[in-house]
Amino acid sequence: MNTKYLELIKEMHLGKCIMIDGATGTELERRGVPQIPNAWNGGGALSHPEILEEVHKEYIELGARIIITNTFATGKHTLKDANQIHNFEKLNSQGVLIAKKACKEVNKNSLIAGGISYWTFTKNKPSMEILRNNVKEQALIFKNYGVNLLILEMMEDIERMMVTLEGAKNANLPIWVGLSCKKNSSGKVVLLSG
Repeated sequence: MNTKYLELIKEMHLGKCIMIDGATGTELERRGVPQIPNAWNGGGALSHPEILEEVHKEYIELGARIIITNTFATGKHTLKDANQIHNFEKLNSQGVLIAKKACKEVNKNSLIAGGISYWTFTKNKPSMEILRNNVKEQALIFKNYGVNLLILEMMEDIERMMVTLEGAKNANLPIWVGLSCKKNSSGKVVLLSG
């Protein structure tokens, strides 16, 4: 585990609040970055890298200590549905490099988290085996390009979350899991899948 990550964890154990960046894809959309049908703002790293870098920088300037790569919609199954699978490695690697550049220019102590999701915009869900292999490949790209940790974004289903976690573990990086929840009809907090 890298020193910057361990220092951040120590701060958390001391009760310090650690800010993570906000909704980067939503901010790219707000700033007019064209959407890729079925892959939302996954293409921002290639189509508008300067806007993506600026978004990252602004979050860091506002105090974000963890910057999540703009890779929420760059999983292989998502890019396949968007006819962009040929850009899988390039979108994921550039997502890391742009985040790293922003951190280097604003705050070298900020950490980079490789964002991974199994979200689909078409409801075409890959098999569990394909999902595991796709996540493994994406996580290894992130590791090779130097992220400090992985963040599993918008996990709403236990079975798919566990398979995503299994694939991500192959990178031997710290993994954080972001759950997407709602209140059910009786007021109990549950995952979006119920």
